[in-house]
Amino acid sequence: MARFSCIALFFIVPVMMTAQLKFDKHKISTPSGYDSWIYDLETADIDNDGDIDIVYAGQQNHLAWAKNDGNGNFTLHAVGSQPDFLRPIQSIYIVDLDRDGYLDVLSASDGDDRIQWYKNSGTPPSITWTTHPISTSADAATGVFAGDLNGDNLVDVVSASISDGKVAWYQNMGGDPPTWTEQALILSSSADKNIIVADLDNDGNMDIISNNTDMNIYLNDNASPGANLVPGFDQSSMVTSMSYGENMTAYLGDPRSWPAPNYTRQIIDFNNDNRVDIVSGFAGNAIGIWMNQGFPGTPFTHHDLFLESYVGVSDPHSVQVADLDSDGDLDLISSSKSNVVGIHLNTGVSFSSNLENSFKSIPLGTDNAAGRAVAVALINNDSQLDIVVGKDGGTHSEPLVWFEGRVDNTAATVTHVTAVKLDGAYGIGEIIPVEVHFSEGPIDMDGNTPQLTLDLDGTPKTINYYSLKDTVMTFLYTVAAGDKSSDLAYSSASALDFNGGTIETFGNSVDLSLKAPGHAQSLSGGKALVIDTDPPGVTSVNSTKADGTYGLGEVIPITVTFSDNVNVQRQAHLDANWTSISGGTISNNVWQSFTAERSGELVQLDINLDSPMKDRSATGTLKIYSGEGNSAPNELHSQDVTFHTGGYSWRTFYLTTPISVTLGQQYTYEL
Repeated sequence: MARFSCIALFFIVPVMMTAQLKFDKHKISTPSGYDSWIYDLETADIDNDGDIDIVYAGQQNHLAWAKNDGNGNFTLHAVGSQPDFLRPIQSIYIVDLDRDGYLDVLSASDGDDRIQWYKNSGTPPSITWTTHPISTSADAATGVFAGDLNGDNLVDVVSASISDGKVAWYQNMGGDPPTWTEQALILSSSADKNIIVADLDNDGNMDIISNNTDMNIYLNDNASPGANLVPGFDQSSMVTSMSYGENMTAYLGDPRSWPAPNYTRQIIDFNNDNRVDIVSGFAGNAIGIWMNQGFPGTPFTHHDLFLESYVGVSDPHSVQVADLDSDGDLDLISSSKSNVVGIHLNTGVSFSSNLENSFKSIPLGTDNAAGRAVAVALINNDSQLDIVVGKDGGTHSEPLVWFEGRVDNTAATVTHVTAVKLDGAYGIGEIIPVEVHFSEGPIDMDGNTPQLTLDLDGTPKTINYYSLKDTVMTFLYTVAAGDKSSDLAYSSASALDFNGGTIETFGNSVDLSLKAPGHAQSLSGGKALVIDTDPPGVTSVNSTKADGTYGLGEVIPITVTFSDNVNVQRQAHLDANWTSISGGTISNNVWQSFTAERSGELVQLDINLDSPMKDRSATGTLKIYSGEGNSAPNELHSQDVTFHTGGYSWRTFYLTTPISVTLGQQYTYEL
């Protein structure tokens, strides 16, 4: 959840205005019991040692403090666990709730309906935490925040809960520990998931913003703040044409036909006009910015940044705002359901209704887990902002990572070129993925389709770009009739051409020079791929019988010799719709049983690949077994195959050695 209180951290004096920003990923070790599903995280100096720490929470019923040694090395400590809360914590907020000079932690947990806080003992290095309940009736609590709502210099708490649609605030009545008086602002609201506090109308009173499928503003009309006064709130919907806010019905309609959930949002003065603006991610590949034009007298002006799925930064779960590149303009940072952290650099172009020209989106890779939470902070005290990401894709190797920001003007280069094919000879129709590997990423392309020129024994052949994953760019070469090469190579060190377009890493142009053909890091130097499309011809016809005259019943063997190895394809057929339905998928393996419709030799399999290769082309293995199931003792055949990136499609696999099949018998293929 984005935090208003952290704005001051986000503005860094530029060290070199022409410097280019790059990021290096670091894994933060999370031992068993400290969550592999992270729902929310916050950054702050918990132990007052001058280093920014991380507090995070998630599904496995733990709330953890990752203590930073100042160099980005973390030691994990439990803040709270069962029975402090019984079900996953969905939201946390860091604040000095009791004004003792030490940062405490607030939490909202959805399974036990609790809003509670954890008191920091302020005794480093052995900080202890004491749990204090605020409410146990926030039905499926998902949002929590804090601020002084009634001007009495005590920190109040607000919450949102989705099962009762309640937005509530809890008045801090003072005491040690504080006691609380609950005020329900609304029930059955559809803006009931995330919540934040800020002074939207510059009247000195803290207002409340909540969102889910709707976004609501609750204006605090407390005209005379004081310890004994309870502020009143006027609701202003950001979805319907009420007295305040804008009509967002069209925004949530075309081009998106849903009311989609708002994900976590941030409040910040985006354009330095002394009015706080609203930033929020939306399901459906968009980040919305609502510019405060003098609310409530003048409605917010709404702008959209539609995220491109081809750069992998779609469906932003969490959005932060910071000046990452120290150019004086605020940038956007998003974590996404599509497993990628997106950096959206502000180009300085004035905002219009759509923000594609105002921001340049660049992906940072994570791993196969949805990015649920993101924060921006100075992790290693080097004056360059870093990014912290928590992920919720289940048990995986990197639930918590941080990207170290650094300034680097060194151009990325091509390290090597290879192909996702085993060494050998290939003929007409074969698809050979050729990979160009760069020294660093993320790679940002703009313009026309990149091309790579191959050398087919003196004849140039240009192949087109197919896909980009992290620092690997793939081109697909389909062998055509007449192609021939004794050792497949690219044409020269300048064979990679961006066809009038650009390729950059964080604004630095990439050096497209390739290693000279024949170099160990070149295509021909690292692979031995022969392209042979000449059809096999008959070189001789002979017989082992001696010259002479032969009569009825004599068997005369006749040998026909071809110029290449050939397979004689006898009549065989398999039904593409299985007559047996046994099958299974485990990890990277899939198998399926089938029944032969006639006897003969199996020479090829046409298989519908139900799940596409999303990352890169890769080699694999095709196996055939007798009987039902992939039992090793029944293996009849095994060969290497190549899978390509792309969508769902039929693939034809030709068997290197035909196998005999019998009518009515079951067999199994495994990929």
